[in-house]
Amino acid sequence: MAEYAREEINAIGGYYAFGKELVNGDSVFDFDITKLSVHTLDIGLAGIEVYDILRDEYDIQIEFGDIGNILAYLSIGDRAQEIERLVSALAEIRRRFQKDKSGLLDQEYIDPQVVTSPQEAFYAEKCSLPLRETEGKVCSEFVMCYPPGIPILAPGERITPEILDYIEYAKAKGSRVLVKGLRVVSDFEQEVQMAMINSKVNPELDTVFFPSDEKYTYLSSTVVKELARYHANLDEFLPREIIEDVKNKLELRSDDCDGSRQH
Repeated sequence: MAEYAREEINAIGGYYAFGKELVNGDSVFDFDITKLSVHTLDIGLAGIEVYDILRDEYDIQIEFGDIGNILAYLSIGDRAQEIERLVSALAEIRRRFQKDKSGLLDQEYIDPQVVTSPQEAFYAEKCSLPLRETEGKVCSEFVMCYPPGIPILAPGERITPEILDYIEYAKAKGSRVLVKGLRVVSDFEQEVQMAMINSKVNPELDTVFFPSDEKYTYLSSTVVKELARYHANLDEFLPREIIEDVKNKLELRSDDCDGSRQH
């Protein structure tokens, strides 16, 4: 049934349903045929746009859509009728909504410019700036589109014009989820308050929370900085490779947010 779905979707034209032809014994070892992943950019629509149309116009809820693809899961609970319904909907979407694909991002991976370690960036002094003013700065948080939840930026990576273009493009196409990390219950209370405020300002913005590993729940940047200022042994709190860098950073700390500080 999964292979039939791929054949029918590929026969529509403008879509590419990935299959076992990608297996090469090297970078792709195997392929799960029950995950029906379909590339949509050739019909001039981002995956998340096709996802929204399937849900809103055809009452078909698939797993997710991202910048260039949609994903549907097939299981033993699915019948041939559901496959035919999905294929028919995709064919009609192509007929009704297809447009010029110029202006769509044709590749989703941007080579990161790693400036420092994630932990050093995360615990460094920070400034909040409007998006376009962050160009050239070093990121101290994870930035990702959800779906699929793969980071565009990780702590320690430089914010480039290409990345800013990608973020704005993703927002325009409908990616609207903010991802936040949680250490302890008190973090949750604070972040929930901020999530509710964000939702009032932008009702389309959702917040997803990820809890930390238990062994890191008691750590915070404030604690680490206080320990460093009093010359405490930091071996139990930081990777040994960055301890001296953290100490030097605190000694060189400035009260102004300039280009030497993490953002």
